[in-house]
Amino acid sequence: MLICQNIQKKEQSFYNLLIVEDVVFTNDALCTLLARDGKYKLSQAYTFAEADVLLSKNQYDFILLDLHLPDAEGEDLVEAIQKKSDAKIIVLTAEINIEVREHLFYQGILDYLVKEDDLLLLVASICSTIETLEKNRQDTILIVENSPTTSHQLQNILQLRNYNVVVSSTTQEALILLESLPVSSIILEKEFQTKDDLEFLTALNGMKKIVSVPIIVLLETNNPEIIRKALKNGASDVIQKPFNIEEFTLKVDMFVEIYRRYIDSICSQKLLSEYKEAIDQAAYVSKTDIKGKITYVNELFCRLSGYTQKELLGKAHNIVRHPDVPKSIFREMWHTIQAKKIWKGTIKNRKKNGQAYYVKSMIKPIVDLNGNIIEYIAIRTDVTDLEIYKEILEENLNISNNNLEYLKQYEEAMDEFVAVIKTNIQGTITYVNNNFSSLSGYTKNELLGMNCKEFRSSQHMRNGDCESVFQGLQNQKSISILFENLTKEKENYFVDTKIYPLKNGKNEVVEHLHLMYDVTEIVKVHEELEDTQKEIINTMGEVGESRSQETGNHVRRVAYYSKKLAHLVGLSDEDTELLYSVSPMHDLGKVGIPDSILKKPGKLTEVEFEIMKTHAEIGFNILKNSKRSILQTAAIVAYTHHEKWDGSGYPNALAGEDIHIFGRITAIADVFDALGSDRIYKKSWPLEKIIRLFKEERGKHFDPRLVDIFLENLDDFLVIRDHFKD
Repeated sequence: MLICQNIQKKEQSFYNLLIVEDVVFTNDALCTLLARDGKYKLSQAYTFAEADVLLSKNQYDFILLDLHLPDAEGEDLVEAIQKKSDAKIIVLTAEINIEVREHLFYQGILDYLVKEDDLLLLVASICSTIETLEKNRQDTILIVENSPTTSHQLQNILQLRNYNVVVSSTTQEALILLESLPVSSIILEKEFQTKDDLEFLTALNGMKKIVSVPIIVLLETNNPEIIRKALKNGASDVIQKPFNIEEFTLKVDMFVEIYRRYIDSICSQKLLSEYKEAIDQAAYVSKTDIKGKITYVNELFCRLSGYTQKELLGKAHNIVRHPDVPKSIFREMWHTIQAKKIWKGTIKNRKKNGQAYYVKSMIKPIVDLNGNIIEYIAIRTDVTDLEIYKEILEENLNISNNNLEYLKQYEEAMDEFVAVIKTNIQGTITYVNNNFSSLSGYTKNELLGMNCKEFRSSQHMRNGDCESVFQGLQNQKSISILFENLTKEKENYFVDTKIYPLKNGKNEVVEHLHLMYDVTEIVKVHEELEDTQKEIINTMGEVGESRSQETGNHVRRVAYYSKKLAHLVGLSDEDTELLYSVSPMHDLGKVGIPDSILKKPGKLTEVEFEIMKTHAEIGFNILKNSKRSILQTAAIVAYTHHEKWDGSGYPNALAGEDIHIFGRITAIADVFDALGSDRIYKKSWPLEKIIRLFKEERGKHFDPRLVDIFLENLDDFLVIRDHFKD
């Protein structure tokens, strides 16, 4: 069941955590490192006797328990602690004893961690476990099990990890529950000896309300034919009974997290679709093919132009062109969009009945994977009233004093839909109309005497926009600009602004007239569309990484490394931001690699490595057919980031500058982060060793110029690495 409303997380401001560890250095180091997180109220004990005293006085959420204390140890120690407290126990030990480990999980511990040289990794694992438990409070797991004993055991295991658990003893009851119960996973114990069992599994997968919900099947048999049937009929995984509790909980957590991210992605796409619908209802939209023939118009465009959709489709846009508009404007527009750039401007058009109307337009070329333009999309806002007012003013600004009353009548007529202020040449407001007062949140009395700089956003001040506008007005030029202003309550709003210099009889500028049209809704919809698209990409990237148990910070670091290197190389701001947005999806294709290969702790065999290499092409195939330029670019990155400068890479053995610059940059970012991070199959490398590899692979694996720039600016990349630590 898809639920996309925002869920308020019930996170505690802190957790009471007791560290029971007899080695003073380790105890103190754990306390110091955990304190940095700011979530924990920490207590320390060095013996069971000290822990006993603290447990009698305080309540704890979690206990970090060394398995070997001077006065107690092993399973007896855990049992003694459990009698004193309901806190969840994370065992710390220097030994790996498989038998003891399994017994302790049956005894009800939360986790079993082996103390390593790197305490940072240990603390990161502890914090990650606690964060996972908090997220689990939002998730419900349905157990379909007719054995009360097994059902009770599963409930205890899952509730220890903060899952909400619902139990159904029959398949019929389960199907009824799933009609209204949103679940994040289903645990199913069936032996699949009968046709009914398989039909039930098939029925689960056919329910639209639980599409993609992971189903974990528990089987007593290891018969490969039955396992095959279960998987073929929709099981996400099969676990043989009696099962290892630690393996079971890890798989449940993994499948639930993948489902969470799937739901996040679907909800983000749904939100994006709603934003698109909002634009379709608020703006005038059309699309054309590469020859300029109209292929799509929305209802608002038809209403504004007076033409039906049938009359417009297949026609060139000159069907609405007004003869007053110089051909040079359309030549400049066509030249801009054919150069794959966005064109922005105001156009005077003609309705079917001959009347003129004005639209503020943005025309964007849409390109395919190879960079070829496949269509153009235009989004417009109707600014007819504002432009007519501008024409009236331009015709009458130099009229005599006898006609000022005539001008005032026009001003009053436009007052309801145009925001107007007048300022002296220093920018101090001398007149304001009701519309601007309402828009800004200030009263007229508050505005009079203010300088217009006072409600401009800081971005305009940093960019020097106000100074540029002032200089243009002093040169007696009319200025067009999109201003971001701040209301009295410091909320931002956007106004399409035209400023006219008003002159006296001596041709001297004596004041400035500001005409403003509120375009806040359109601007914010565009911003939300971009943010949502980036969120979808990051979510999809994290889904790929979660399969290989890499952290979300890996994709963040790769994104920021790529952005920094792109900037240093001299790519345009637009290309730099585009690469930053899509680089998180470089390993999306890993969703198609089997877990047995993706999560193998040792070296891959030759056959396994060949399968692993297919992730580049899988990611490309997932993304290549999108019509969105951002996803087409993501396809390029996924396809090329494993190519090598000398032609020895994969999947296409491209060499040199035949490899897209985005792929070359992402390759450096990905390898730098991978080598410096712990993975399931290796430990992180020291920085000196990483630098040595980049120098050795300069001109072999990596673009030599990019390597030089990267190493010359290494400190900048280390700052990013330290900021986004796992």
